[in-house]
Amino acid sequence: VKKLGLRSPSGFAHRGDTIYIGTAQQVRAFIDRDRNNEPDTSWVFFDDIPNSEHPYEWTCGLSFGEDGWLYLALSTDSWNAAPSPDPGKYRGSILRISPDGKTVETVATGIRSVYGMRFDRNGELFFIDNEGGGNPTEELNRLVKNSFYGHNPNKFTFDSARGPEYSLTTEMAPSGLVFNNPDNDFGGTGGDLFISFYGPGERWSRGGVARLRW
Repeated sequence: VKKLGLRSPSGFAHRGDTIYIGTAQQVRAFIDRDRNNEPDTSWVFFDDIPNSEHPYEWTCGLSFGEDGWLYLALSTDSWNAAPSPDPGKYRGSILRISPDGKTVETVATGIRSVYGMRFDRNGELFFIDNEGGGNPTEELNRLVKNSFYGHNPNKFTFDSARGPEYSLTTEMAPSGLVFNNPDNDFGGTGGDLFISFYGPGERWSRGGVARLRW
């Protein structure tokens, strides 16, 4: 990624032997055919991403759905005093990109800083949103297509805001989530959801891991 002049790699997914990395400027695909730990081939999978060099421009939560499309979240530009032009209103949204990278659809808007997204065993997509700014809770959301999730309302057109499936109060700044395999009954947690928190800013002691019974 560094050799290509890209920055802020913050999303990762793989499909077969192809690795997809989300950066501030693009999602790029890599293949290491000779298995020497260096990619032999790489190409731009998607690069219609507003990019102003702001340090908080992230492409996160890369997840392939059962439909074969790649789902990802672009962090908001509401904290940017000089955001890049965004005619598609992609920043602050969750996008869905076709397997060939040629078609993009907005499936949700009004997100702030979604670091992680995961499909559950029923094929539903869940995502965590880091609300920041001293908000009392963080969010676990379920993707409902074309929903608005409440952040930066001046940017988007919507009828109503969708609330979280669960308000996360255990710790602060959710950063990752994973569904435990139902067959892995570690400590009675088979099928449950685990969420990690990194604790932002001066709240480093507020990192941790939470478990939600599923």
